[in-house]
Amino acid sequence: MPAIHPQTRSLPTNVRARERGAWAAALGALAGLIVLHAFATGAAAAAGPVTADFKFDPSEPAAGQKVTFTSTSWSDGATIVRADWDLNQDGVVDVSGSPLAFTFSTPGNYRVTLLAHDSMGRTASTTRVVTVLAAAPAPPEPLPPPPPPELAPPLPPEPEPPFVPPAGELPPPPPPEPPAAATGASLLPATPAAISPFPIVRISGRYSARGSSGSADSADACCVRGCASRYRSSIRC
Repeated sequence: MPAIHPQTRSLPTNVRARERGAWAAALGALAGLIVLHAFATGAAAAAGPVTADFKFDPSEPAAGQKVTFTSTSWSDGATIVRADWDLNQDGVVDVSGSPLAFTFSTPGNYRVTLLAHDSMGRTASTTRVVTVLAAAPAPPEPLPPPPPPELAPPLPPEPEPPFVPPAGELPPPPPPEPPAAATGASLLPATPAAISPFPIVRISGRYSARGSSGSADSADACCVRGCASRYRSSIRC
């Protein structure tokens, strides 16, 4: 403790100067705090309100279909830093973030609440009703393709019609048979084939017991009927 002067009964000059400096510093710091508080209060008042809003897609979802929620909140003079969602109407934040994907398992009307926070610590909330429709029935399973048609067996070739010669002509002769292998029997002269039908031969003339060698015997005509034109007729006696 500084000593008091016995005549003046007061503190020394240097002590009084130090105390005045301490008081001035304390008053200056207090004034700075007052100015800072006033600035913060004025900035908050000039920032304006926080508006919470959101959209969701699809607008009419079906049960079991994914729904995307996106915050469109804004703040005048600040930025939105967080989005909290209450998706089951119990007043408790279920999940945070934006955009957010969620699926409603059953149809019905659901009240979804968004709580938006800005960078100045202010909040705002909004609630919208999401109508969830019943899920569409599953499409029927496609029918199996029909079996391929059974192919009918191929028809046998039609036989060629027999040859019918024009009127007045005889059918062509059959093709000759191939010669047989040379054997002892085949060395004999071949027997001429019989004419079929056998023609009718008629000879006119004179014939005696002496045979045709006699001068009195002769044949003056030969008539063959029913013989094809390809055969030649002659008389040998």
